Amino acid sequence: MTNDTVEQDEPILFEFSIQPGEEEASLPSVRDLPQKSAEALNQAMGTIKTMAKRTLETIDTLTNKPTEVEVEFGIKVDVAAGAIVSKVGGEGNIKVKLKWTRD
Repeated sequence: MTNDTVEQDEPILFEFSIQPGEEEASLPSVRDLPQKSAEALNQAMGTIKTMAKRTLETIDTLTNKPTEVEVEFGIKVDVAAGAIVSKVGGEGNIKVKLKWTRD
């Protein structure tokens, strides 16, 4: 039997890179990497929570609610901006799938 729990104290580190127009000084130092990564991860988790909550709130306003709801989006982690919904082809990308099944 395996234990699939994740220890909250184990750091998850992100690789930050320089974006066009940024200076190398904007990157976190090796010493600051765990703290910056933790901040980015917390912001990403907040984004996921907000997207889920807003999706459920919107679905709840429908009179004919779908049987299944699927929302797909990417999160980009950036040293300057933090965690943001990623874009594809210059536009924000959120894919929504609603499914109704008849009894």
